[in-house]
Amino acid sequence: METASPFRGSIIASISRDVSYFTLLQSRTAIAMIKATIKTLSFASLFLAVVSFSQVAAATPLLTPISAGDEMSLASILNTLSIADGITLSRVDDINDAFWALAGNSTVLARARFAGYGNVFGVIPGVTGGTSGFQPLISSLSRNGIVGNDGVETLFPLLADDFRLAIRTPTGHVWSSLALDNSDLMDHMVTWVDANDPLHYFVAFEDLGFTGGDGDYNDVVLELRHIKDGPLSVPEPGSLLLTALGLATLAYTRRVKV
Repeated sequence: METASPFRGSIIASISRDVSYFTLLQSRTAIAMIKATIKTLSFASLFLAVVSFSQVAAATPLLTPISAGDEMSLASILNTLSIADGITLSRVDDINDAFWALAGNSTVLARARFAGYGNVFGVIPGVTGGTSGFQPLISSLSRNGIVGNDGVETLFPLLADDFRLAIRTPTGHVWSSLALDNSDLMDHMVTWVDANDPLHYFVAFEDLGFTGGDGDYNDVVLELRHIKDGPLSVPEPGSLLLTALGLATLAYTRRVKV
């Protein structure tokens, strides 16, 4: 009968703690941890660690904290919009809102702004390559406040592949829906979905870096219609790490057999 490794609990805790939105950086950290402890783990113990991480990653959504700020809070904005539009909104896991895809005639409509200046909303084609490919679509509201859903909708460009959402500030700085694109490596966009329409979303942006920003995400609030969110063609962070762990386990077992 095999005795459970005393390191099993610690590696599971370490993996669960270290996996976050910064997939590539965190995956490298986790892989380094596996390499450092793999000699002390039995195959069964390592397999249990992988399974345990998978369950934790699947069950625990990643939700970026949102500050109340000094202006109208994002919670109040979304509550006002949901009542006015007669809909129910649910928060989307921030792991799933980095990449998007068209679902027919996808449109965007500016719904709220509480910022010291206007921003421009747009898209970044593809899932890699930074923010240099930013394509502007619409400006945020001309002044602070909330507007109804009867404004002019702007069509998204015809994009064949997955893309990212983003805003550009008056200084030319672009903040992407993918945290790894951003200069501070932080998540600058949070998302809600219509509970009765999986192709109907509201996204809200923070337009300042987190070294000096307030993190209230009420600077630009937009309504998206006929659009899909999610990892789409890009593997989820949990899948990426599980693949890496599986490869490490396979390599370990081959070394043992040899």
